[in-house]
Amino acid sequence: MNLNSPIKLSKQQLSLIGQIIGLLLFIQLLSGLIGLGMRGVDDQILDYESKVIIIHTSIVFLFTPAIIYLIKAWSVDFSFRQTPFSLKTLGIITLIGISTFFLANIFHIVHFVNTLLENALVFDVFKIRKPIGSNSLYYTDLLLVIIFGPIIEEILYRKLIFEKLKTVFKVGISIVITSILFAAMHLSLNGFFQFLFAGFVLTYTYHLTHNLLLNIIFHSLLNVLFYLFERSEIAFSHRAILMCVCFYIICGVTLYQSLKYLKIQKTKMR
Repeated sequence: MNLNSPIKLSKQQLSLIGQIIGLLLFIQLLSGLIGLGMRGVDDQILDYESKVIIIHTSIVFLFTPAIIYLIKAWSVDFSFRQTPFSLKTLGIITLIGISTFFLANIFHIVHFVNTLLENALVFDVFKIRKPIGSNSLYYTDLLLVIIFGPIIEEILYRKLIFEKLKTVFKVGISIVITSILFAAMHLSLNGFFQFLFAGFVLTYTYHLTHNLLLNIIFHSLLNVLFYLFERSEIAFSHRAILMCVCFYIICGVTLYQSLKYLKIQKTKMR
């Protein structure tokens, strides 16, 4: 194999990637237009928080038609009936979710490195996030982030996009492409690798379990932890360094062993 040779994609592969990217960009365009439209509405008609709620909830109404379109366009045999799973498997998914959440700090590369340069360490402390703005805005965001967001994103990225990519790409490449698309759609330059890491683990977990409900629970857990923990910084000290290094090693080992367990279970099911 010539490593210097360019990667060649077939017309079918290029067409599929183009279709997916085009649809996602169209969603972002519509979302941006809704945001601009809300800015133009007089504050006497709609107050600021009402505009924010409309903008935040609009993403549900934009993704839903896109999902329906892909199901029909790709002739997906979609069923909400999921394969039953044991409490042990649910526990493993919980461990994967918790370890992924904390390890994501390392993949917030810019912040993580800057913190190290300032002789501090990134850590998470248990602290329930207080509402920003009115209760209606806070609870709307909670519903979107913890319930609707995970359901919509797991159906779109894992059930539809990932499964479709597997028909023209190898599994590993499909996981990488799905993860990149997932990270890019969150429109966070500083947090890109953080979302990329989370997207990779989410997609790989779905590949191992092939259970959409488990992935929705996993995704929802990540978002719940965001509301329960706040990123903090602790000053350098021998004790702090040892504590952080041990903590992240434990998270890494937990994630590896949990995914290994799911992989073994997948092998046994064949």
